[in-house]
Amino acid sequence: MHWAAGGGRLDVCRYLADELGLDPRAAQPGDGRTAMHWAARNGETATCEWLWRERGVDADATTRDGTPPFHWAVWRSRFETCAWLVETAGVNWRAKNAYGCNAAQWAAQSGDVAMLEWLRRLGLDFSALNANGHSAMHKAATRGHAAACRWLATRAGLGAEHMRADGDGNTPAVMARLEGFDELADELEETARRAAEEEERRGTTRDDEGRRATSEEGRATSDERRATSDERLGK
Repeated sequence: MHWAAGGGRLDVCRYLADELGLDPRAAQPGDGRTAMHWAARNGETATCEWLWRERGVDADATTRDGTPPFHWAVWRSRFETCAWLVETAGVNWRAKNAYGCNAAQWAAQSGDVAMLEWLRRLGLDFSALNANGHSAMHKAATRGHAAACRWLATRAGLGAEHMRADGDGNTPAVMARLEGFDELADELEETARRAAEEEERRGTTRDDEGRRATSEEGRATSDERRATSDERLGK
């Protein structure tokens, strides 16, 4: 069933279910992938529709590590299938897997800027960090996706927080360099430097605003005290 669904062989899927009695809802014993995962991964939207509408396969079913079919479809840039999953099947497109990765991090791994933009318009949170401290920037960097890294820094607004070291001490720049993408690593180091400077500037501005607010509050309190004193003196 899983092979047939992944290959878009809806006729074979029907035969396996109707004639041989295979359950389309069955998950693989090892990792928990379902026929829906394979159909979504390979962009077989008609098969996804049959599995969901006629056979009751959960479009939000997750693997053992919590990954839903939507993540696989995003990773492989299956736009039609992604739209069907969201608009027709009503999947939870904000879902995270057991590692804390959402669909943005899957799209970043593929480096598909068009998919990243589609997810941004959908309203997905690009600021998420997974359990190891990976941002979408880490995912794109380790695979050398320079255009995706630039998009994440500009369109998605990822800043200093997303350029820092993960739980293993690796920044996106370090991860890019470890994979042999030295030019991208240099670019990311510069991006991280600018982001850190911007974060520091904003922090300084907030501190200044806080001091001004405290000073104004103090002046207001002093004025109130003088007014109270004048009233007591009968002025």
